[in-house]
Amino acid sequence: MGIEDLNELEIVSGSFSLAFVIISLIIGFMLISKYFSLKNRILLTVGLSWIFLSSSWWSRSISFLTIILFDYSLDEVLYLFLLNAFVPLAILCWIYSFFSLVYTDFKKRIFIVYLVICIVYEVFLIIFLFTNTELIGSVQFFSARGGPLSIVFQIFAIFSFLITGILFARKSLESNDPKIQLKGKLLLVAFISFTISALYESIMPLTPLTLALIRILLISSAIEYFFGFFLPDRLADLLIKQKK
Repeated sequence: MGIEDLNELEIVSGSFSLAFVIISLIIGFMLISKYFSLKNRILLTVGLSWIFLSSSWWSRSISFLTIILFDYSLDEVLYLFLLNAFVPLAILCWIYSFFSLVYTDFKKRIFIVYLVICIVYEVFLIIFLFTNTELIGSVQFFSARGGPLSIVFQIFAIFSFLITGILFARKSLESNDPKIQLKGKLLLVAFISFTISALYESIMPLTPLTLALIRILLISSAIEYFFGFFLPDRLADLLIKQKK
């Protein structure tokens, strides 16, 4: 089993997944590095949010690499674990960040609710991975079809991210500072781009061309997310001047 066994769609899926994961890791660690220089804890959690959010593409990326390098694809349990296990961490990091910045009075109560939901999901995920993997999903080569448990939680995670993201962006757009408004617009585009990409990939039939376009949109969401939280002054001034 090697790269010669992959069809065009699988090569596009693997290569673009790998590109998205690499870019997401770089962006996530860049945000985390800003925490150490600026001592802003939110930059740590928003960086971790995006790193763990990209985990849904780790399995494809790693399996694509192992097929190319070692003629080996990940076994089903490991594939499904990487695909699903870190999404709850992404949501928890993001919910903490969102409520720390926007609705601080509700942070503790909402975070506890999400924490309970995520712990329950992780427990059932581990149990079913070793007892009934069909509830988590099935793997064909290095693509996966979600099971009932994983699909329900992924939908919950995507819409939690989208709704809170829109609320966060709207709050930024209400600012009188043009730079903060610009960052709000970038975040809004990031959240919408990510949601469209994730949902389209999950429910629509894909060709190599449509998959490449969707993954490009997904990659753009990572870049927009980074600039939504850390926009260099020079770039901000340039974009604001162009708008005027």
